[in-house]
Amino acid sequence: MEIVYVALRERVQVNGSKVCIEDVADVYSGSSERTDQIKKIPLFQMQESRQIVTMLFLVRAIKAEGKDCLVLPTGEQDCVVEQVSGKNKGKVLNVCKLIFVCMICLAGGAFSIMAFHNDISITDIFGQFYFIITGTESNGFTALELSYSAGLAAGILIFYNHIGKRRISKDPTPIEVSMRSYEKEMNQAMVEAWEREGKKIDVS
Repeated sequence: MEIVYVALRERVQVNGSKVCIEDVADVYSGSSERTDQIKKIPLFQMQESRQIVTMLFLVRAIKAEGKDCLVLPTGEQDCVVEQVSGKNKGKVLNVCKLIFVCMICLAGGAFSIMAFHNDISITDIFGQFYFIITGTESNGFTALELSYSAGLAAGILIFYNHIGKRRISKDPTPIEVSMRSYEKEMNQAMVEAWEREGKKIDVS
């Protein structure tokens, strides 16, 4: 009996309403012909914008097609399937949303930095340090403030690993790590919520 490996993905996007195995999982077997046949097996029609299908449902769909093979499931146990439109509608609206989010992030970051500096009285600290070194009063605009501002900007760029569209290193950025963690937690929450409501596409 031939072994077929089926690796269910965590989350996928589809354009049409018909969902096949190749849309939600990776398939491998010793026969390329059998692999292509299994990939084309239809699973379900999208009834909502998001649906969740289980690995057991895929196994049953393969067996229902009369495929004489041993299915070894790998990967995820549940897959979130999201239907998206093929056309990019509302491009101007998306750009406006992006600008709005950037402005919120910029304002929030600036406020946080100013609040932190106000808490530690950084102006007084720089003034005292400048007086100790030079023996004169600081006017609030010295080499200390300039170097600190430049260092703060450089530190933010290095930390977030981005300068424009270029990366400083190949490592994922902190934002990408946070977004990936958020996506995994959101997918898990959706799976648990749909399981309670009995909406998962499963064998039962």
